Amino acid sequence: MLKLYHAEPGANSLKSLIPLKEKGLEFQSIYVDLHKFEQHEPWFIAINPDGQVPVLDHDGNIITHTTVINEYLEDAFPEAPALRPADPLGQARMRFWNKFVDEHVMNYVSMHGWHRFVGVLAHGIETGEFERLVARIPLHEQREKWRTARSGFSARECQAQNPRSPGQGRRATLPHTLARRQDVYLGGYQLLLPLWPVCQQDVSRPYGRTKTSSSQPVALPH
Repeated sequence: MLKLYHAEPGANSLKSLIPLKEKGLEFQSIYVDLHKFEQHEPWFIAINPDGQVPVLDHDGNIITHTTVINEYLEDAFPEAPALRPADPLGQARMRFWNKFVDEHVMNYVSMHGWHRFVGVLAHGIETGEFERLVARIPLHEQREKWRTARSGFSARECQAQNPRSPGQGRRATLPHTLARRQDVYLGGYQLLLPLWPVCQQDVSRPYGRTKTSSSQPVALPH
C-alpha cells in the first residue's frame, strides 16, 4: 500500500503528487498541516526524522526527497505508465533537468515561500511560543531559517536567490532554453506542468476537496 504524507499540493508536495496521478497509482493521501507545525510533531518525526514533507510510505518502507520518490515510483511500478525515458540518453537528459531544477530553480521558489508564507506565519506567533516550536525542528539549518524568516530576509539574501542576479543568469534563461531545446520533450513525456487540477481532486486537505472544471493535463508544445 502506498501512503503519501504531504502538505498543500504546491511546490515539493505537488512534485510527488504528479507522478502518482499520472501513473494511476492508488495511494492514501495523508495531509500534514504545516500551519500547525505537524511536520515537527513526534508522530511525524518518527516517520521522517528530518521533519519535512513529502514522504512516501510503501508497505512500511519510507522514501523521502521528491526526486528520489519519483524515481522510486518508476522502479517499483514498471507496469504503470512510464514517465521516465527508457533509453540511457533520455534518462541522462531527464536527470540533467532534475538536477538543474533541484539545485537552482527550487532555491528561488523556496525563497519566495519562506518570504511570503513562512515569514508571515512566524510573525504572528508570540516569541516564547515561537522559540518552543523552533526548538522542535530537527535540522539546525531549518531552525536558523525559521528565525531569519521571522526577523526578515535581508536584501542581499533575497538577491542571492534572484534569477536575475549576477551569477544566476541560467535561471533567467530557463524559459528560452526550454523553448529552444527539443531534447526536453522526449516522445510521450510532454505532460510536465498543468496537473494542478488533477492533484486538487482526491487529495486530503483540512478545508475539504476542491472541485475543478477540468482534470485533463495539457501537453507542452513541441
